[in-house]
Amino acid sequence: MFDYNARWARAREQMRTLGIDALVISPSQDMEYMTGCPQRYMGWTAFLVVTAHDIYFVVSAFELDMYLKTPAGQAECIGWGRGESGVDKLRALLAPCRTVAVCSQFLAGHLLTLQEALPNVLWQNGDQIMSRLRVIKDAEEIRILREAQRAAEKALYRVFDEGIRGLSEHQAAEKIMRCRLELGFNSVKPGIVASGPGSAEPHHFNSDRIIQSGDIVMVDIGGVYQDYCADITRTVAVDYVPEGFQKIYDLCLSAHMAAVRGAYPNMTCGELDSLARKVIEDGGYGSSYMHSLGHGTGLSLHELPTINQGITVPLAPGTVFTIEPGIYLPGKYGVRIEDLLVMADHGTETFNLSSKELTIVH
Repeated sequence: MFDYNARWARAREQMRTLGIDALVISPSQDMEYMTGCPQRYMGWTAFLVVTAHDIYFVVSAFELDMYLKTPAGQAECIGWGRGESGVDKLRALLAPCRTVAVCSQFLAGHLLTLQEALPNVLWQNGDQIMSRLRVIKDAEEIRILREAQRAAEKALYRVFDEGIRGLSEHQAAEKIMRCRLELGFNSVKPGIVASGPGSAEPHHFNSDRIIQSGDIVMVDIGGVYQDYCADITRTVAVDYVPEGFQKIYDLCLSAHMAAVRGAYPNMTCGELDSLARKVIEDGGYGSSYMHSLGHGTGLSLHELPTINQGITVPLAPGTVFTIEPGIYLPGKYGVRIEDLLVMADHGTETFNLSSKELTIVH
């Protein structure tokens, strides 16, 4: 069970630092983080309001009883009925405030209505508060993320062991989806199954192409497990390794391991990116590696921090992120190797158990 009171207290600390009187959160992963109410069960008109001394949860009256049973019920719950408006209830709560922060998923229509009704309020971006809260995971979040990643990995290798030659990309993706659901995922998407020349496309669109002997296949999958996200990429060879591929695979793996082994607490995202990027550049394939090294993962698949060149954000202990360098040779093949890791006090700890050496499947 998460300590939502502690999360509210941390939000207030950030608000005091930034001079913000009220933080307004609408249905989103931010709402889920602060209340335990999964976004998939919520409509668009519900608001959590955090002030210096109070917490309010504004929701339609017919849903009120349901939310009283959740951590949101620890707030002062305000319902509205027929002929009333949740935005009007929110406006009344915010009327005494001078500075109000709303997060990026707050509906523009609601914000415009409030700005017209409260012309003296200074509006700020609440993401500057929520991103700082969510980037550092507590022990329970880390436990769930580790379990999610290992379940995704287990599903992927189960399908590899069964064989993928003769399947279309869509069929392979469907099998991996079914396996993830059998292993306890709340929801899954097809992910990327990129075969042959398609593996040279970092964000390949799955097709009816049949996976053949001699293909390189890059599979990038995730899924939502106990409301937290997994993210893993493995690149395999079907039956045999085509000419020239082992070289670029080994170079990508060396880049991956340089980042894993060279990471240390509070180094910047840009410094970590550079560890992997230098290996690929020194190997002569710098122009074939065109994306960032990784990204944060949690309730959302892609969260802060972004691990890329020039990003000076420190990787503090408790930050969970991917390391996923890639090399892509258009018309031939590509490779990406992705693990999910946490920055610990001594360096990184990977959540993955599988080998990252090149695997031959059938």
